[in-house]
Amino acid sequence: MVALLPVLFAAATMLSAHYLDEHRQSGIGDVLSNWYFIAVIGSVVIAPVVAVSLSGAAALTRRFRIGRLLSTVGCTAALLPAAALTYAGISEALSGGIRQQDPNSWTPSLSALETLVFTAPFAVIAGANIWVLVRLWTRGPSTQDDKA
Repeated sequence: MVALLPVLFAAATMLSAHYLDEHRQSGIGDVLSNWYFIAVIGSVVIAPVVAVSLSGAAALTRRFRIGRLLSTVGCTAALLPAAALTYAGISEALSGGIRQQDPNSWTPSLSALETLVFTAPFAVIAGANIWVLVRLWTRGPSTQDDKA
């Protein structure tokens, strides 16, 4: 299920596009437009990461070591951008300064509160992937011999 979090986030963001048009100049509209931008740009990475993660999850019962390796690669590939976006969002929100809108920017500027709201789903995705990685590496192969 954790492997599908980026897909669910992207789908929810895409589905909210009609809401974005109605509230373009509001705080929630700014957050949605930033999420939408990240979802569109990130869609290039989401599909391969999900494929690797789901392949690893499927292989865990048959070939634990291969499944753990694939799952680790998939979780790490999902974790790194989510953690980077979380770190960037929190550091920008805590800096206290609201950045001025760049006339060439593709996304609107966010206030400190809007930045924290923007960062929340990425923190959830990063935390869930960390939890999976810890579970993968603290649990050994099942009582049966590994077939790898």
